[in-house]
Amino acid sequence: MAAVEDFGQRDSKTRVLICSDVAAEGINLHHLSHRLIHFDVPWSLMTFQQRNGRIDRYGQTRTPQIRYLVTESANARITDERRVLEVLIDKDSQASKNIGDPSEFMGLHSIEEEEQLVADFMERDDDDLAALFAGFLDENVADSEQPLDNFVPTTSPSTVLDDITVDRPTLYETDFDYAAAALNWLRAEGIRIQEEIDRRNQRLVLTAPPDLQNRLRFLPREARPEGDRFILTPDRQLIAEELKTRRDEDSSWAQRQYLWPLHPVMEWLGDRALGSFGRHTAPLFRIPGHLQDNQTAFLLVGGYPNRRGHTLIQTWLGFVLEDGSIVEEIDLAAFIRRLDLRPGQVPNRNRGGPTEPIAAQLPNVVQRAEQRLAEHRKSEEAAIEDQLLEQLQAMDDLKSRHLQQLELELDRSDQPEHFKQRRRDDRLSHIQRVFDDYDNWLRDTHTLDDKPYIQVAAAFSGREETA
Repeated sequence: MAAVEDFGQRDSKTRVLICSDVAAEGINLHHLSHRLIHFDVPWSLMTFQQRNGRIDRYGQTRTPQIRYLVTESANARITDERRVLEVLIDKDSQASKNIGDPSEFMGLHSIEEEEQLVADFMERDDDDLAALFAGFLDENVADSEQPLDNFVPTTSPSTVLDDITVDRPTLYETDFDYAAAALNWLRAEGIRIQEEIDRRNQRLVLTAPPDLQNRLRFLPREARPEGDRFILTPDRQLIAEELKTRRDEDSSWAQRQYLWPLHPVMEWLGDRALGSFGRHTAPLFRIPGHLQDNQTAFLLVGGYPNRRGHTLIQTWLGFVLEDGSIVEEIDLAAFIRRLDLRPGQVPNRNRGGPTEPIAAQLPNVVQRAEQRLAEHRKSEEAAIEDQLLEQLQAMDDLKSRHLQQLELELDRSDQPEHFKQRRRDDRLSHIQRVFDDYDNWLRDTHTLDDKPYIQVAAAFSGREETA
C-alpha cells in the first residue's frame, strides 16, 4: 500500500508500478495514471475487467491506454495457445465497447470457472483452437441477447430525462433540510452530538457519535475523514471542484463529501428517525384544513418477503375513512396529493387528546390492506416464478456441462479404472452437493411467505383535539 500511495503522488519519482493480481481489485490508480500493460494475459475476462478498472473508472480525465505483452513462439502448440489468448484480448475490447459485461461471453460468474474453461479449450486437439473458442464465446453472447427478429417496439425510447423520471415523494424541500431537521430532533431528545448546521452555505459538519462510528468500521479507511468529522454539502459543483483540487494536491480523499440519501451519515440519520416512535407506534397528524371533522386517513406500507427475509414485493397503500368506513383507496402519490402533504407544509398540530377512536379503525384498514396486498402479489408472482424457472434451467445446463467435463477428463486419463471410478464418485458427490445448495438458495430467494408484513407509517385526522 505504501508503494501504491507513492505511485499516486504527483511529486514522487515513482512512475512505474509493477504488481501482481493482488492489485486487481479495490485500488484507485486513475488519478495520475492512464496506461496499463498486462504483463501476462489472464485466462479470465473478469480478471481483465478488474485489472483495467484500476485506471478505466469514474474520475479518469484521459483516455486509458491498455496494452498486452504476448510472447511469440516457433512451437506450433504454443502458437495455438497464444491465439486463444489473442481471442480473449479481442473479446475484452469488444466487451468494454459494446456489451459492458464480459461474463456474457463465457456464461460463467467466477474467475476460477472462466480460467478452467479456457484451459479446457487449450487442451483440445482441434486444428484451429482459436476459431473454435471464438465461436463458442460469440454463441454465448448471441444466446444471451434478446432476439430482434420480428420485434417491434410499442413506443420509441425517450431521450428526455424528465420524461422517464419522477421526483421522490418527500416532506422536505431538500436532503439538506431533512438532515438538519433530523439533527435538530436528536439535539431536542437530549442526545449529545457535535454538529454544525450552516444553512446559508448549505454545509453540515458532524463528528460521528459512537453508534455511527460502529457503522463506519465497514467503510474503506480512506472514506473516513480524520477524527470521523464529516463535512457534507449538497452542492455538486463544489464537490467536483473539491475533488479536482485534492487530486492536484495529491490527496487521496476530498475533505468535503456529497450529502445525498446514500451517504452513511444520511442512512444513519434515517434509521435514527425511523426508530424515534418506538415499536408498534406511528405518528398522528391532526390536519383539519385537509380532512373533515369525521374523516381519518392511514398510510401503510406492506409486502411479501421471501424465505430468507428479503422483501420481493412491496407497495404503499393509502386509505381515507368517513365515520370509520373506508371511502377512498389510493396509492402513495395520490395520497400525498389528497392530503396536500407538500414539503414544509405539514405541521404536526396534535396537542394531545384521545387516540383510541382513531386506533379502533385500524383493524378494518389492515384487513383491507391484506386483501389489496394479496391482489398485488397475484399480479407480480408470475414474473417471479418465471425468473425462478429460467434460473433453474440455467443451473441445470451448467450442471450438465460440469458432468460432461468430468467425463471428458476421465476419458483422457491413463489411470487404472478403479482410480478413475473413485475420482468420478468424489467429483459427482461434490458437484451434486454444490448444485443442491444452489437449488435451495434459488428456491428460498424466489418463494414468498404466505402472510404479508404490514406497517402503519402514519395516521391523519380532521378533528383537532386539545389536551
